[in-house]
Amino acid sequence: MRKNTAAVFALFVFLSLVSLAEGYDNRKYGFSINPPEKWVRLPIKPEEKWIVAKFKSDRSYPTEGGYEHTPMMKVILFPAQKPEDEEGKEGGDGEPDIVEILKAFSNPYKDYKDYLKKNFDAGGYFVSSEKDEKYGSITVTKLEITVEKLARYGKQRIVTWIFHTRIGDFAVETDLMETYVGKLAPAVLSSLNTFKTIKRDKSAAKEEEEEAERIKAAVKNRGKALTPEERKKARMEAAERILAKAKQDLPAGWAWFDTEHFLVVYHTPRTKADRSANQAESCRAWLNATFGHIGTEYCPRCVLRVCKNWDEEKAYRDSSAGTWAFENREITTNVESGEKKFEFEYINRMIVHKFFSDKNELLWEGLPLWLEKGLDQYIGTAIAKGKQLMFEPDNWERDRIKEARKQGNLMKIKDLLLKADVSSFGSWNSDSGQAYLAQCGSLVRYFMGPGNKDMTKDVIFKYLKNLITILEEKEKEREKQIKAAMEREAKEGDDRPMTEEEEEEEFRKRKASGSMEAFLREKRDILDKSLSETFKGWKDPHWQALNDSWNAWSK
Repeated sequence: MRKNTAAVFALFVFLSLVSLAEGYDNRKYGFSINPPEKWVRLPIKPEEKWIVAKFKSDRSYPTEGGYEHTPMMKVILFPAQKPEDEEGKEGGDGEPDIVEILKAFSNPYKDYKDYLKKNFDAGGYFVSSEKDEKYGSITVTKLEITVEKLARYGKQRIVTWIFHTRIGDFAVETDLMETYVGKLAPAVLSSLNTFKTIKRDKSAAKEEEEEAERIKAAVKNRGKALTPEERKKARMEAAERILAKAKQDLPAGWAWFDTEHFLVVYHTPRTKADRSANQAESCRAWLNATFGHIGTEYCPRCVLRVCKNWDEEKAYRDSSAGTWAFENREITTNVESGEKKFEFEYINRMIVHKFFSDKNELLWEGLPLWLEKGLDQYIGTAIAKGKQLMFEPDNWERDRIKEARKQGNLMKIKDLLLKADVSSFGSWNSDSGQAYLAQCGSLVRYFMGPGNKDMTKDVIFKYLKNLITILEEKEKEREKQIKAAMEREAKEGDDRPMTEEEEEEEFRKRKASGSMEAFLREKRDILDKSLSETFKGWKDPHWQALNDSWNAWSK
């Protein structure tokens, strides 16, 4: 017993000597914490759903697998079902408005363990230590999670303290490599001991909510709330506020510059950032020239964040935010992974997704598999030479096509164009799934190149035009259904009349809760109509000629 007491006292004395960074106050949710010394606070994306603060170590550490790992601390909020806000409660301020602040807080998890189970993908883990302690009136659950089996980066330790407060559970999570636990744990534990609840600033919370509403209005493509010009102005202003915040949140060692379509923030030599920026601008310019006709909506600028390595990129990319949401105006990349390979491909694909979803959200949501995956591969693998994009297939595409041809996994082109979902493959990682992805890319490459002649001339653009017409017709039908539902509710004396936006959300929920078979029937109907309109008059000999021509070209 004396030995244990002495050990605890020694640890307390040691922790009291650990230096910590300046305290971080979060007035919106009412907490503060002092991260370890020199750790950098990372910006939280505007569309973030449950991570309320992030801090990154100022240095990286080598792992058993040869990677560099940068420890990160995250504060994750799991709101209480009925949060209290009474005078005299821990951190209370006597204002009954916490329910209002948290009502839009999107969190699909029951608690931290549920969050970990559904999100952690770096290996098999188990809870190696768990205990509850009291800190004043707050109960704290202290967890240690060990990652050993199939560990992607080597053995790892996750230290998480869960502070059970009146608002909900604040889980403060820090990931450490096992080889450096002894060196870094004292600073982490000392930091965790500084967590406390503070008085909230309701005005700051209100400003954030108002900003979210402004962004929501700016991205509304289909409603009548704004005219196209008003929507363009609102989108431009919303995006520029997001970009301005990215400049303000830059840690030491980062810099920025503007290009026509991007705010480039970088933690690398300027020459490397320039290469990434040129790739992004070349891709965006090509999209404007080639697919600018697909819609009338304004495509705002984005942040292009150029990190020094993959681990740093992961820290910035790691969030619960919707990757393709309008509010996510940031594309992250790094120069360690090979600029002309995976990272340039990721830049291209992100730009394609943002361009299409900004320009025509209805089309983006309705793109068939073959065209979505084909454009991903065709544009994703393009490399800028000067200001021009060069469209050459990569080794992955060539090898998959060759292997699929050998195994008999290549599809007839008409069948490929009518594929509604991935269920027949089992998964994208299966041989047939990989063959389909490669064939989609190769077919789009053929249509945009040597196949852009005779009966298949401009076939991609004709297909998109027909698809847009079909999707707009279905959208009008959906609006009629919503209007009829609103009129029916009014006649029946519904005591909670809905706005058009609320009714639309209810419609989407009802549609989402319907059977998968009904969803696929609608997809197949769209595919059938698009194919019939685009390839009007085609008979079996025409399809066979297309198969033969593509097969000869792709060998």
